[in-house]
Amino acid sequence: MKWTKHEIEKLISLRNQGMQWLQIQEEFRKDAKCSERPWETLRSKFRNTSHKIAQKVQKQNTTLKNQILKMILKEKTISVHYVSDRFGISDEEVRDFVEVLKNEEYDIALEGRIVRLGTRNREVELDIPGNRLRLGVYSDLHFGSFYMQLTRAKQFVEEVKGKVDAFADCGDISDGTKIYKGQEYQIFLHGSEQHTRFARQHYPDTEKPTKAVGGNHDASFLKIGGANIPLRIAEVRENVELLGFHYGVFNWKGIRIGLVHPAGGGAYAVSYPIQKYVRNWVPDQIPDILIFGHFHQKGYFRWHGAECFLAGCFQGQTPYLVERGLYPVIGGLVLDIEKRASGTKVKWESYDYSEIKDDWESYVGIDGR
Repeated sequence: MKWTKHEIEKLISLRNQGMQWLQIQEEFRKDAKCSERPWETLRSKFRNTSHKIAQKVQKQNTTLKNQILKMILKEKTISVHYVSDRFGISDEEVRDFVEVLKNEEYDIALEGRIVRLGTRNREVELDIPGNRLRLGVYSDLHFGSFYMQLTRAKQFVEEVKGKVDAFADCGDISDGTKIYKGQEYQIFLHGSEQHTRFARQHYPDTEKPTKAVGGNHDASFLKIGGANIPLRIAEVRENVELLGFHYGVFNWKGIRIGLVHPAGGGAYAVSYPIQKYVRNWVPDQIPDILIFGHFHQKGYFRWHGAECFLAGCFQGQTPYLVERGLYPVIGGLVLDIEKRASGTKVKWESYDYSEIKDDWESYVGIDGR
């Protein structure tokens, strides 16, 4: 006997009120709009209907969750009330959806009434005793690239970690996605999940406090899907702290050290984009020391009162660089920073390495992919 809409709605309503099946059977018998049905039939119908309703609700929630995520990815910073008003749900429901997205490892923060995409740029303290800080510096690991030099990066860390007090990572830990046309043919890791697994497993074991920023390649996953790979590394390495994307500062005994990873292509005179970057800073907010990633070069100069260093890289010669006549400097730095009564003294030492051809092949199949 075919069920009517009235019968289905009545069945669900009575059962949700806590009635037993025999009671529901009796209520159906009293209702002229309902057919008399055995309690076993009522129970079976309720279970099948509830399952279908649950699936429908889940599908609706998934669609709504994806719409909210899309809005957050587009706006970057948005109020809870704006989202609730846009989709006709309560503020509390918006917060619940944000928590679900966070549990799915999207880098989305809920700060009071504001939903924010990505890790905020921060200034933190570095607690190293004494009046001397020895800082190991590396940048541009580019995990997932056919041209990454991971063996050299690990070699550098092993060589210097007994000599230094802390490390600084200037970004582009991963090679990212959709940075330039044809990139998909120059990487062996695809998607944020593969990049995250690989990075968590193979990020150099510095053992010392390590301050890091995300670069433009890292940010590609954040912009497209809300995935924050540098943060995923910091979650499993207690000594690693993410200061934000593109820029972050740590303070050691009043000496402010900025880690910078600009966006954009390289220039023939590498100092020019750095000079422009520093010149646009508010004068009294310029850190004492600035360390730049992104350019895959090494160097030093002083500009507007700041000691400026280029950190080098751990990625070999790529087709992108070949097209532009640019050559990477593979390796890292050790800065020896001394705090004196008369001011700050900084010495630096460069560790340079030759390129290992097809170094990536040593890491394929080691549970990275």
